[in-house]
Amino acid sequence: ERALAHSLRMAEIGGLTSSVAHEFGNPLAIITGYGNNLNKIQPEKLTVEFIQSVGAKLLSAAHRMNDMVKNMRNMARQDMAEEDKKDTDLISLVQDSLVLTKLKLLKANVSVDVQSEVAKVQCLPSQIQQIILNIISNAADSYDDTDIENREIKIWVEENAFEGQLLLMIANNGPVIPPKILSNIFNPFFTTKKMNKGTGLGLSICQNIMQNHRGRIWASSDQEKGTVFTLEFLVAGVEQKNKRSILVVDDNMTFRQFMVSQLRREGF
Repeated sequence: ERALAHSLRMAEIGGLTSSVAHEFGNPLAIITGYGNNLNKIQPEKLTVEFIQSVGAKLLSAAHRMNDMVKNMRNMARQDMAEEDKKDTDLISLVQDSLVLTKLKLLKANVSVDVQSEVAKVQCLPSQIQQIILNIISNAADSYDDTDIENREIKIWVEENAFEGQLLLMIANNGPVIPPKILSNIFNPFFTTKKMNKGTGLGLSICQNIMQNHRGRIWASSDQEKGTVFTLEFLVAGVEQKNKRSILVVDDNMTFRQFMVSQLRREGF
């Protein structure tokens, strides 16, 4: 399962190659452009102020490329061990994911509104970024063959009523997912995408990742609120009062979710 999750993450990176190339293109153009200009300027016109100004722009472009490389390396890293978990800002992971999906979102004419600032949880960063990338990418794909205008993805964080938990909400105003499909989206190999467009494993792996983080992921979809994916995390640095566990087993998903919410209220 771990190897499969990593393989899917690598495949996700491969699918984002065009976006990465696009993001590298801009800073490379800045570096090349200023480099060519410097070669053409007469030495007596190279003032200290001018050199410092150009140097700052070149340094900024280089930092942008360096951040992209770090982002890709972190995404590819197999940080599977429990001890690899660290306090991580969810919104930073969201912003990193948006950089990687920027070109895809532009092509789909989808705008993104991030409404929260800092929200730290303890997690394996590359795994949680894999979930965020999957949900954002699926949201962009959902607009294919639709005439929806004002396409928008909204991302925000809410504090849960339960002590020590945060909810990361990712919503889109794409087509409503019918109930029969919605109840199956986390099942392995279930997909509504065209042939060669999806494996049907993405959301199943996402669910396993959240369970391994002692969290949850679920989705709702209606005409009024659109499609909303919710990721529930434990807040970094908050000690949980009760670590007793109960395994809830039932063939009805709605009943399972109800029982889980009730037991969590009791501290399990």
